[in-house]
Amino acid sequence: MLYLLGEAGVWPKELFALRLEDFQPAARVLRVRGQKARSVPLSKEATEALLEYLEDRESVASLAPLPSPYLFLRMTPKKGGLGRPLNRDTLDGLLVRALEMSGLDHPRPTGALRWRAVRRYLQQGLSPQEVARRTGVASVLSLKE
Repeated sequence: MLYLLGEAGVWPKELFALRLEDFQPAARVLRVRGQKARSVPLSKEATEALLEYLEDRESVASLAPLPSPYLFLRMTPKKGGLGRPLNRDTLDGLLVRALEMSGLDHPRPTGALRWRAVRRYLQQGLSPQEVARRTGVASVLSLKE
């Protein structure tokens, strides 16, 4: 999830809506749904991380009476959540724990990760228009400086 938020610039709402078929590992592409639907190229590392996650996901998804179509599922039984689709509370909890483990503190980690993706794309030499298309941000012209 950190790769998708911080590398590809996926919004949290978009993350929750991802389905299994949206991840295309052979092409290293993620199809993002929602208001700003788009295809996002993934790095080798992001693709490998998602493939490893899918192995764990399969064991959790197999416990449910009906398989979930969503890519990201809750991986703990806390509050009856095992196998249910990821939601904002779960994501926030994961990010808080990741920040604590890294010794960092940020009031809005999803926003910080998202803008990291925008800066990263600009540093790679992509045009502001292409960065906006890949991340779903309305405009990145002011960040080009």
